[in-house]
Amino acid sequence: MLGTLLIIVGGGVVAILAIAVLVLLGVRARKRLAVDLLRRFSRLFNPLQMRTAGSRGATTSVVRHVGRTSGRALATPVDAIATEDGFLIALPYGTQSNWVRNVLASGSATIAKDGQVHPVVRPELVPLATVESRFPLSDQRSLRMFRVQHCLRLRRVDAADVVDAGAAVDTVDAA
Repeated sequence: MLGTLLIIVGGGVVAILAIAVLVLLGVRARKRLAVDLLRRFSRLFNPLQMRTAGSRGATTSVVRHVGRTSGRALATPVDAIATEDGFLIALPYGTQSNWVRNVLASGSATIAKDGQVHPVVRPELVPLATVESRFPLSDQRSLRMFRVQHCLRLRRVDAADVVDAGAAVDTVDAA
């Protein structure tokens, strides 16, 4: 009886590992089915990640954005790397993720990182190869292994952005 149980459990573990390897190889080869499976799997853990994401000491940040069709306030856990003028976020699921499209469409978002909230603007898709050196070495290895090609660059709101926003409002009010 115990031997049969061990065989069943062992077979299940082997099957799960085989599926994981196939999905990871598929992601590496940029196969849409594999990327979608991994994305769906990671969504299972998003609520757990969101409990601490963005708080002091957390490794995960939060991008707060507005749905481009629903208009709803949304939040997505990400790994944001701080730069001198903003943030870089690697895009392992590609450039067509809804949150990426929302941020690009609105032109702004908010990033919560290490207990601080940062308004960001001017989102831009950039080739990862041009900014890869800004990521930690362990992240660089993972990004290369999964052949991540793009990242999202976001700039912190500065005085010029506030002035530009004010000018736009004044123009609308004057009309």
